[in-house]
Formats: sequence, C-alpha cells, structure tokens
Amino acid sequence: MRLVSYNQLFDMLGSDFGFNQATRRFYNRDRKFGNRFPVRMDMVREEGAFKILVELPGMEKDNIKILTESGLLTISGDRARKTDEEKELLHSERFYGNFSRSFRLPETVEISGISADYKNGLLEVTLPLKEEEKPKQIEVQVN
Repeated sequence: MRLVSYNQLFDMLGSDFGFNQATRRFYNRDRKFGNRFPVRMDMVREEGAFKILVELPGMEKDNIKILTESGLLTISGDRARKTDEEKELLHSERFYGNFSRSFRLPETVEISGISADYKNGLLEVTLPLKEEEKPKQIEVQVN
C-alpha cells in the first residue's frame, strides 16, 4: 500500500486549477514579447493578386500603418488598453501594445496598386500582380 498526500486546495479548485495553470503559462508569454504582440494572418493568392488577411480585433483604423520601402511591405500598429477607473481588471488574456510584420515583396507585385481595406477587425491588403509581358514579334526591316 502506498500513501498519497491529500491536497485540500487542489481538491477545492478542482479541474479549474489545471486550466488556470495552463492559461497562465500560455498568456504570460507577454514577458517574451515585451510590449509587442503577435498578430494572426493568412496569405492567399487570387487571380491577379496576393491578399494578406490580418486579424486586428478592437483596433482603430487610424492606429494601423502600412508602408512599402525597398521591396518590403510592413504592417504595424498600436493597440492601447482602454481603462475604466470605476472597474478593477481581474484577469486579461488580450494583447495590447504594438505589433509589426514585414514581408519581402516579389518582383511580380505592382507596388503602386497596393490597397488595403479594414472591416470588422480584419485588415485585407491586396497586392496586385503585374501583367505578364507577352512575347512581342519584331519585324525585320530590309534596307
């Protein structure tokens, strides 16, 4: 027979204890990111364009910046925590601070045609492709 120690606190908390430990480990990663937070995104290809879809819930349009420079596309922004003096924050799992993602643009993208649309927390950046150059027949002149 083996003696097993009894932990009354663990028994009181039940399965919530394991859940809280797991979420604390997962969401305390802000120490790793500092004041930055990761953003979730997808990149898809449609006929004639690439699209970058970035989840930015709760962001104001004015706090999102898109910059192209030297063949690099950078999407960045800042999400501030809205505080209410009358309420005490007990637990938070949302990310606040700034973010930045950069992508090397392929030469096939028409940089002057890049556009962005932000609706319902989803940023959609459209990167149109250049028209493919078609072979051109050159007529030979006789002098």
